[in-house]
Amino acid sequence: MNIPTILAEVFLFQSLSTEQCQTLATHCHIQTYKKGAHLFSEGDPGKAFYLIVSGRVKIYRISPDGMEHTIQIVGKQEIVAEVVISEFQTYPANCEALEHTTALEIPTHHFRQFILAEPEIALKMMSAYAHRVRHLLAVIEDLTFRDVKARLARYILQHCHSNNCSQDQICQLHYSKKELAALLGTIPETLSRTLQKFKEMGLIEVDNRAIIIKDINQLQALAEPF
Repeated sequence: MNIPTILAEVFLFQSLSTEQCQTLATHCHIQTYKKGAHLFSEGDPGKAFYLIVSGRVKIYRISPDGMEHTIQIVGKQEIVAEVVISEFQTYPANCEALEHTTALEIPTHHFRQFILAEPEIALKMMSAYAHRVRHLLAVIEDLTFRDVKARLARYILQHCHSNNCSQDQICQLHYSKKELAALLGTIPETLSRTLQKFKEMGLIEVDNRAIIIKDINQLQALAEPF
């Protein structure tokens, strides 16, 4: 794999010249992970952050009562664990491969030195952090103020094929029921019951891993109960 080319295709590094990408690439390493393998675990020393080249990973934490809470599912050309660059000495969450995954490992120490020489990267990182914070605030809002029906309705509307979601639009499920349930802060059995309830109400139809919206107005009303 051509590491400088991989770096140049990612938002965070698009402003870099070819020479700058080559300089950064000298310290990066390609790693592969089988499904179920961990890139890192909560509390491990934050020695590197990762760029997902192919595959998907989930970021999650375990609550004191032993329940797993999925924070985010991350895919191709997305950055994982960049928080350790500036703030954390250890990883604040776990990261597990959901399928065979290839990732570019970028050592924290070398990247800090690189930022000192290329300060424009710091500005792009601020933008990336802001995006991540907005996502986490949305997750907190969903878990705090919305029940499972509202969370599922909101997910379907946000992931339909068109930005102007309308009748008979399709939401393609890219996750297993277990993964989607964890993402919505529930369990697979509750997710299945909620999907069945939506079908009985005439809100959706389900065709394998595709959800077809049949009543957009009712779905929107469920998604925004306040």
